[in-house]
Amino acid sequence: MFLNGDDSSIDDVFRKVDHYSISDQSKTVTHDCNIIEMRVTVQTLLERVVLLEKNEIENKRIIKNIKTENDKLKTELSSTNERLNQHLINCERKFTQYDANHKLINQQSKAIGEFDFNSYTANVKRFDSELERHSKLSVSLQKNISELKWNSKQSYASKVTPPGTPDSPHTTGIQIHSSTRSGQLSPIEIPESRSPVTCKQNIEKRYSNGIDNSDNVTGLPYKTHETQNEGNRDISKPNTENITYKIPVRLEGVTSHVETTNENFFTGVTKNRTARYYLSGIDSKSTRAGILSYLETKNVHVTYLRLFSTRNNDRRISAKLNIAENCAEIVETENFWPKGVYCRKWLSNREWNQRFTDDAHHEPDS
Repeated sequence: MFLNGDDSSIDDVFRKVDHYSISDQSKTVTHDCNIIEMRVTVQTLLERVVLLEKNEIENKRIIKNIKTENDKLKTELSSTNERLNQHLINCERKFTQYDANHKLINQQSKAIGEFDFNSYTANVKRFDSELERHSKLSVSLQKNISELKWNSKQSYASKVTPPGTPDSPHTTGIQIHSSTRSGQLSPIEIPESRSPVTCKQNIEKRYSNGIDNSDNVTGLPYKTHETQNEGNRDISKPNTENITYKIPVRLEGVTSHVETTNENFFTGVTKNRTARYYLSGIDSKSTRAGILSYLETKNVHVTYLRLFSTRNNDRRISAKLNIAENCAEIVETENFWPKGVYCRKWLSNREWNQRFTDDAHHEPDS
């Protein structure tokens, strides 16, 4: 430009601005920046999507665990409610039983309040005297038993020793047969000096009065046989010439004195008869104390009560009831028992079998 004579200055040449080239360059740079930013944004979004998927999976797992725990809590809640209901039923039963026991204790306390301590002390003293008397009787019986044992030992010694000589002391040869548990009789010899009863004198007195009591003493527990001891003769051989006598053995006894409160009192002893019944249709919540309390309020004297559980029904129980015979009309009246409770007489084994036999006879032949 300088050679051709262009009057442009150097500044004009070097500082000339091409507006078209600058705009194209700026557009290209801007487009590349946008692409980079978009790629970064897409990458960030992808990372966030992956993170969201992970969070979703974790949330599902947490929700599943929460549902499982919720089911467990519901099961525990239902079981707790069942236990609570059972506990309430047991508490009601115990409360009913405690209430009946409380009423019974109150009645017993009233009866204890009417207790006569003076009469009780007198009865205790009387029982002590009776015990002392019985102890004395037992001591005397033991002495008699020891004497009988000593006599039995003597009889055994007399059998073992050789027969007596003319210088030996004379014995009567009386044998007492003592009864044993096996029903056999063992002979016992009593010397004449120790014999408490003389046979001949008693027999002579009986026949001298014209009375023969031989038939009246056949049932006595002891029998004696009088024999004669002749030299060295064997005592085990029977002697047809001997006469058999029966001597009663008497033991000392004491008759107790019966004390009475009224001199003009005279009556007999009657047996307390009872009536037996079978109760059915009783609620299983009922208790023995409750039944006794109910009967006591109705003035029924109970002697025995036992409850039975049925096999096929847990809501009902049965009972066996024994009462005084004079109260039978009370329990047999209509509307005496609560609604649903049935009462009938208790059948013995013979009556029960007879009932089945009658039912079998009344059935029509097929």
